[in-house]
Amino acid sequence: MNKKVLSLFLAALMVFGGSFAAFAETMSAQEPGYPMVELVPGIEHTNELIGPVYVNNNTGAADNGYVKITPLGGDLVKVHYYNAYYLLNEENEPVLADLNSIFYKAAQSVFKITFNPILALDEYAIFELGIAPHQNQQDFRPAVSHITTFDMNFTPRTQIYGLISGVKYGEDENPIVGVSFDFEIYHAEDDPEVDDPVATATSDPLTGEMVFKYFGDSEEFNELELEPGMYKIYEVNLPEAYEFMHFIIIEGIDISDPQPNGATFTIVNDDTILIFNAFNRMKDSQMTAFKYDAAHEEDTPFADVMFDFELWFEDELYAIGKSQSDGSILFYLTWDEEGEPTGEGLAELDLLYGDYVIKEINIPESHMFVKYAILIDEEETVWSDEEDPPIIEFMAGDVDNIMFKFYNIEKTSEIKAFKFNSLSIDPEVPGFTDVSFDFLVKDDEGEIVALGKSVMDGSGKVLFYTDWEVVDEELVPIGEGVETLVLPYGDYTIEEIAMIGYDYMGFMMYEDGELLDPEDPMLMVIPFKAGDVESFVFEFYNKKHIEYKEDTAYAFHGTMPGGTLSSVIRSKNWGWYISTPPQGSYKIYAGAGQNDISKGVYVGDVTFSVVAGKYTYTLDLKPGVEVVDGPHFGVYTAANKIPNGPGLYTNNVTAANAKVLVLHLVVKYPME
Repeated sequence: MNKKVLSLFLAALMVFGGSFAAFAETMSAQEPGYPMVELVPGIEHTNELIGPVYVNNNTGAADNGYVKITPLGGDLVKVHYYNAYYLLNEENEPVLADLNSIFYKAAQSVFKITFNPILALDEYAIFELGIAPHQNQQDFRPAVSHITTFDMNFTPRTQIYGLISGVKYGEDENPIVGVSFDFEIYHAEDDPEVDDPVATATSDPLTGEMVFKYFGDSEEFNELELEPGMYKIYEVNLPEAYEFMHFIIIEGIDISDPQPNGATFTIVNDDTILIFNAFNRMKDSQMTAFKYDAAHEEDTPFADVMFDFELWFEDELYAIGKSQSDGSILFYLTWDEEGEPTGEGLAELDLLYGDYVIKEINIPESHMFVKYAILIDEEETVWSDEEDPPIIEFMAGDVDNIMFKFYNIEKTSEIKAFKFNSLSIDPEVPGFTDVSFDFLVKDDEGEIVALGKSVMDGSGKVLFYTDWEVVDEELVPIGEGVETLVLPYGDYTIEEIAMIGYDYMGFMMYEDGELLDPEDPMLMVIPFKAGDVESFVFEFYNKKHIEYKEDTAYAFHGTMPGGTLSSVIRSKNWGWYISTPPQGSYKIYAGAGQNDISKGVYVGDVTFSVVAGKYTYTLDLKPGVEVVDGPHFGVYTAANKIPNGPGLYTNNVTAANAKVLVLHLVVKYPME
């Protein structure tokens, strides 16, 4: 019903002095033919059959009905109307039943009566009757067509409705689309936990505008009429990605302060037109990230190296990160085709609700990832050691702050070196005890990074020094040396400084304990790369430089007078022989000119023995003595049987017949 018709109706009531009888007479005049019933003032009328009261708009069927008037005192009555067609069962479905069951069930409810079609008042109450709305929101014709004696002085009162509408807004003051929000409206005195709402609303996911329905009804309204009174509006069942902010209620030019969920509003009269602006914000989290050097106990940034990160949201690259010298990671939301950031970097990134992935990429080969930490709302929650950079999945929006700490460390290698005496035969004293050897460790630019000096305690250890001074054009180490030199990632060389009087005999090199096979084991400048392996061990071998001499050597019998060797009888053969030789050992001399052993050098021993009836020999030469020619061994029955040349010596005589033994060899021996 429009309000103009309602006003005419109310005016008619006033003209007739509020007389219910006059109102009924008017109705009768316009719609004659309805049966009459006498309603006595002050008397409760029960089970007064007055139907059929109207013809059903939908089915055309005539319905019987009952009306019950209950005095409440003063001007108020309670009007009960019972109708078979619109009675609802417990499942809230319309049913038809016999009159008795109808009356029995209907007695449990109080229905609102409206007058249709004479005055289509819809949901407007005509009198302040203390009655409840009809559950089906249907219109009924009047229960009586004419009232003759019911003439109480009712005070006519206009039932008026205010109008409400609403829009769902985001924090940016634009309508939220793509998702719906639900609302419920209650009488202010109702308990939302117990009572049913007056109406509900849902925001349109395309426009954000609220669409209203009366509770229990399916008809939708963009603007909802509410009777005068005080109400509360609640936003309910929020999408998990959003959080409620406030309501702003607009009435005309008046704009309210932000109101909490459950905002109270009042419908005063039909001039009350309210617009509800419900504001929500998508949940978000503030994310920060830092890159630190794991080599330090306290969080210490890298000063001269940058690390890269990627932040992904819903399988799309959302931001790229670059570590800074202060440890912070700046995130960029734009980048060029090469992936280089553009625009301003953000140290704090506001992430909307959702699932994200952060990962470290392109780690410089000089460094390795060690571990990461996640702090949620400033509380440490996750520590993780990883061999490889992790791919960290996390959700933003459920917490206020998320902080990531990534820890890397520069790759290093431990360096040890030893100087061994290649002439040493004592495993407990493999090094030198009378001389120290110097070493240099240089980087790929040829700059010295450490000095090395071998220790003269026989262990062969080399101590490294990273501080030194120049004295008389020589590098003199400062401070205490270390057995293990730790070098950061990079290319290096280690070299031995040549020392006069000693010969370099080569090196051996171990990586993580594994012996390598160098192409040139005689290198004195040895290249290596630190950082790719944990340790290197270098072993350098030297020996004291010795001058050698080659001479003919003979065995000395040791019984000739004057310390001379027995001469071979032929003049062209100098040297010696052993006549009637016993088995045993004899000294060997080299360079004993004219058979004078005082001029010769003792170079070892020879042992003669008889094996299988014939003489044989065994040499035991001094260290450093090498056989250059021979040995030539001959066994003969007489000295005059010895050939002129050692290459002609033979051993064809049995030990029983042997009278002369001769041994000839050329040796190289060190000169003292």
